[in-house]
Amino acid sequence: VRYAETSGYERDQEKRFAWKYRDWVVNAFNNDLPYHRFVLEQIAGDEVPDRNEQSVIATGVLRLGTWNDEPNEPGDYVYDRLEDLVHTTSSTFLGLTVKCARCHTHKFDPILQDDYYRMASVFWPGPIAPRDSKLLGGPTSAELGFANVRGWTDLTVSPPPIKALKNGERSDPLHEVLPGSLSFIPSLKRRFDPPGKNASTTGRRLQLARWITAAENPLTPRVLVNRLWQHHFGHGIVRTPNNFGFLSDSPTHPQLLDWLAAEFNQNGGSIKSIHRIILTSETWKQSSLHPHELHYRTVDSTNRFWWKSERRRLDAETLRDSMLAVSGELDLKVGGESFKATVSAEALEGLSRKSSVWQASPTNQQNRRSLYMYLKRGLLPPMMTTFDLCDATQSTGKREVTTVPTQALAMLNNHFVHHRSQNLARQIADKTTNLNEQVDLAWSKILLRGPTEQEKILAIQHLKNQKSLFQAKGVSTPSKPQIADNLWAQTQRSLAL
Repeated sequence: VRYAETSGYERDQEKRFAWKYRDWVVNAFNNDLPYHRFVLEQIAGDEVPDRNEQSVIATGVLRLGTWNDEPNEPGDYVYDRLEDLVHTTSSTFLGLTVKCARCHTHKFDPILQDDYYRMASVFWPGPIAPRDSKLLGGPTSAELGFANVRGWTDLTVSPPPIKALKNGERSDPLHEVLPGSLSFIPSLKRRFDPPGKNASTTGRRLQLARWITAAENPLTPRVLVNRLWQHHFGHGIVRTPNNFGFLSDSPTHPQLLDWLAAEFNQNGGSIKSIHRIILTSETWKQSSLHPHELHYRTVDSTNRFWWKSERRRLDAETLRDSMLAVSGELDLKVGGESFKATVSAEALEGLSRKSSVWQASPTNQQNRRSLYMYLKRGLLPPMMTTFDLCDATQSTGKREVTTVPTQALAMLNNHFVHHRSQNLARQIADKTTNLNEQVDLAWSKILLRGPTEQEKILAIQHLKNQKSLFQAKGVSTPSKPQIADNLWAQTQRSLAL
């Protein structure tokens, strides 16, 4: 959903209350909100019959994109904003690259140029055109119906007609396009009804959301269960999660994908039911070691058919949270405003107003889970980007996974890693002064197992060597407690690597 709490571009203004959308998503997952409702509220939470503050907060997904208060061509920027909304909606829920049809009929998939503008028309009545820059491209509180909410709604029930554009150019309009669904499945194609007599919105987004979540729509449940499979295994059954079109990666197990989608629908769109199926499956229970690995690799070297478990790298948020958990500092509080992580002075050097642009939150607030970290598009936390934080400007179906030298350097030199290591070292040193027991504790805390005999010998030797180096410093020699803390802090960082 390209989540961030600022607008991007030169001024990168703060999008206040964006965090309420994140809280809505967390609560929806925790409460196992049926998926059709999950989609409905995000696309049209202001148009549902039982509209309330929470359903309007859900439409915040439509406000999360970047916003430029001074575009070179304001008229063209309107269509760029439409493209962002069409692309995010279609790729997220349908796994289709509808935005490719902005300029012409899709070259590979059965998506007409008119399909693009049919979907764009549902967002056309909203706050798309240039307005007061203080609104950051959205409606006023009065138009939205709630204060302190960043959401979306239509500004009129009678918007001007939208026209297809030749080559996507505003200066070369073609014919008028009426609001409606995509036409890739002819039997599901439909034109959207005009608003009723006393309607306050056009109802177009609600009709689109209902079309997306219709039981007859084959893509929606398959796209979702594929994302859940990818979450647990690292790769989806379709390994291009945002693209189920002609150029997508073919499903490795199409019948499994069909079955999971059917189970998902049969269970009323319960996301937890799919988690339960996956996590109790024989595939999930496999080891990363297989007795016939040498033979199987000759047949399926990339493990596309899941004959063993894949060893996986932790993503940036999980890595950071795991360090806080191991040191016993992780704050599990759910919900609320974001915290601002400490950013090094070097990372702030390129900013013109360093002190006013970034003020880190108090230390105790920074121990919350990384989910609640404040994300400023112009200053993403360097440690998080080093470990492949996802793109905050467009929908990301799957993160890049890199292995680069700066990751090892961050684990050795980053102040956050140092503090976690020192806190854990202090805990270990306080519990026992016996080196053997300290090594056992360190391995148990960090690796969740005991050390092998060779590892224990090497660890104790490392501690003795480092202690000699500290003591050789003469006048700058630290006290014994400091020696213990520093020794073990170095060891924790080594184990983390």
